[in-house]
Amino acid sequence: MGSDWVYYTNVRPRRKRSEGESGNKDYKGEFTKAFDEFLEDCKIPVSDIEENLDEKGTYLYYIKTDKDHDQINKDSDYHVRFLKSRFLSNPKFKRGLIDYYNPAGYFIRGPDKANDDRWVVEFSRKL
Repeated sequence: MGSDWVYYTNVRPRRKRSEGESGNKDYKGEFTKAFDEFLEDCKIPVSDIEENLDEKGTYLYYIKTDKDHDQINKDSDYHVRFLKSRFLSNPKFKRGLIDYYNPAGYFIRGPDKANDDRWVVEFSRKL
């Protein structure tokens, strides 16, 4: 037995609509702003990595994503909150780190989820 309900919507994913497009532009702008801000925050100076390498030539960088530290745009007036934990699982985020550290002579492993409240990025020197 099927349902007698039929649902209609004006939302068409991944296609531009003739009306209401400004809300989508606002979201994309805020998303890009939060993503770029967080990526820049995660670009630690190469000198800091050099100073903290262990005997194996690696450095582990931890990022807190607990309830108090997960939001990126806490002070924004925009109604949507963007989370570090969501960006850390985004392949574009990892690509941004690789593009930054590869010319400096470092491999990037991660970001990987260490536990529910923390992620880790491993830097290792190229041989």
